[in-house]
Amino acid sequence: MQRLHRRAALMAALWVLAAAGSAQGHEYKLGSLVIHHPWSAPVAANAEVAAGYMEIINTGQSDDRLVAATADISTACQIHEMKMAGGVMTMNEMADGLVIPAGGRVVLAPGGYHIMLMGVKKPPPLKAKFGGTLTFARAGTVDITYFVQESR
Repeated sequence: MQRLHRRAALMAALWVLAAAGSAQGHEYKLGSLVIHHPWSAPVAANAEVAAGYMEIINTGQSDDRLVAATADISTACQIHEMKMAGGVMTMNEMADGLVIPAGGRVVLAPGGYHIMLMGVKKPPPLKAKFGGTLTFARAGTVDITYFVQESR
């Protein structure tokens, strides 16, 4: 059983690395931050939640922190982290936000960090786009567009 969990964690890590290395798409700049290709996977027609993913690169000399997000398709958003804890996959809100380290990058991807879109009004279909915002402690707020696509 423990071997299975290790294998799942390894596969998730490899997926994140592959997705980050092959990422293509649109990007936004806000101060020293670059937000690369925000996207969301399609969900069932009656789904009340969805998730937002992207890569955030900090080219600056100081850490920043993603502290809030919005999405046009949902009534609320939270910054979440999924991780293995005691052999069980857990998902928790990051109430203090997500640190984007100086000179580093953070990948929001399935099985890891993500924006949880709650109270989805009408799930968008594959290839649709929807707007949202990201708010950072230092850099401020930026408008973004999520692309709805299959998982990468």
